Amino acid sequence: MKFLGKHINRFKTIFDNTVIFKEVSSGISSDDNMLIIKTNGTLVQRPITDITAELALTGYSFDGTNIVINNTEAGGSVIFQTTSDLEANEEYLKINGSEVNIRVSKDILLPDNVKAKFGNGDDLQIYHDSNHSYIIESGTGNLWIGSNGAFIALGDEGANETFLKAIDNGAVELYHNNVKKLETSSDGVDITGDLNVSVPTTSSGIYAQFVNLKGFCTLTTNYQFTEDVEDTKSPFEIALDYGSATISSSTEVTQSKLFRSAGFHVPVACNLNAINMQVTCNAGSGNITVAIVEYVPSELAADTNDHPRTIFEEVVVASSANNNKVKTVAVAVGDINNTAVQVGSHIMIMVKGDSSSTGSKAFISAAIEIKW
Repeated sequence: MKFLGKHINRFKTIFDNTVIFKEVSSGISSDDNMLIIKTNGTLVQRPITDITAELALTGYSFDGTNIVINNTEAGGSVIFQTTSDLEANEEYLKINGSEVNIRVSKDILLPDNVKAKFGNGDDLQIYHDSNHSYIIESGTGNLWIGSNGAFIALGDEGANETFLKAIDNGAVELYHNNVKKLETSSDGVDITGDLNVSVPTTSSGIYAQFVNLKGFCTLTTNYQFTEDVEDTKSPFEIALDYGSATISSSTEVTQSKLFRSAGFHVPVACNLNAINMQVTCNAGSGNITVAIVEYVPSELAADTNDHPRTIFEEVVVASSANNNKVKTVAVAVGDINNTAVQVGSHIMIMVKGDSSSTGSKAFISAAIEIKW
């Protein structure tokens, strides 16, 4: 059955206790105070107590499939009423021609898994299954919840306990057991109580520390690292020969040398986030290569010898024949790639020259940011 038209007058049905079934032709008619609506066979015919006063219905038709009711009286409405256990002639539905809307005066009951759908593509769906309730935005847009009030709140069924409150032009508040624990402000976030953070070892983290490693050396073509801490020039003289111009497992040294070398002992698993290197050299030409390396101590008998692992390696162009000129190289974050460093590692610097800079004196400073 379809109800059409911009202007629909009152359609009020009042039933008594009599129900009569009667064969009629398709369409709508009245007979002996009966309203008869029939399509495709037998339809219920019910008595109407005051059809003249209560029914003003014109312009109905039957198109072979649907009964179409079109009230042509301007500004009129179609009103559906019935008699409940509490009140006679209660309004349930009104199709309002003057206000151009439909007003539902009673609860609408949708059984489990029956959805209320909105939008041409069923974009918004509201429904309840046998366990939970859902508000689903399944279209291409977003789900927007707005309010003209002071705030929007999420809470329990009786509005006795608040979970979240979003205040217009103000804070967003989070609650635990109805007690506010977090509140945003114009300056950031205010927290009541403790903040416990668990960060994966591969995370760039939220805590940061800056490490500065310095040293000086007479350049050779092999990599060198800092002297034993017992040496009088430790921790700054970079004079221990690694034995190779390439850092790899092919060249190992005793753990005692690596362990006693100056460096930074990492207390937690972390990541390198930034490196800034500065170098001076009295060489007239040539380059200096500075490597940031990681050495992981071990108590295993098989690990008496070990090799450092390269975290990052940078070729720094030497200052021209003057140790009063400082060359600065800021390593791009993308080149570091958030390199992970194991807990318990030692971060060290190793330095080498090339055929042109060998024999020259160099001073190196490496500033490193680690995060965890």
